Amino acid sequence: MDYWQRIRQALAKGTLGKDTLIIPGAAGAITQDGKILLVRHNLLKKWQIPGGVQEIGEAIQQTVEREIKEELGLDLTAG
Repeated sequence: MDYWQRIRQALAKGTLGKDTLIIPGAAGAITQDGKILLVRHNLLKKWQIPGGVQEIGEAIQQTVEREIKEELGLDLTAG
């Protein structure tokens, strides 16, 4: 089980404790000709910039690149 699965499980069980939980994440705006590429969130039913939660040991640029690959199938370099 990965780190975020353990955190989500502890949240669901109410066993995480009372400390503040900081969850780092990143999103990447992809633009062309003054337009922004958005993705539709399946659960929220809203349009948003592609992004998500940072994995343990991952640089923030890697998070953006991975999330864009996962959500859009594009290999891009964050800059």
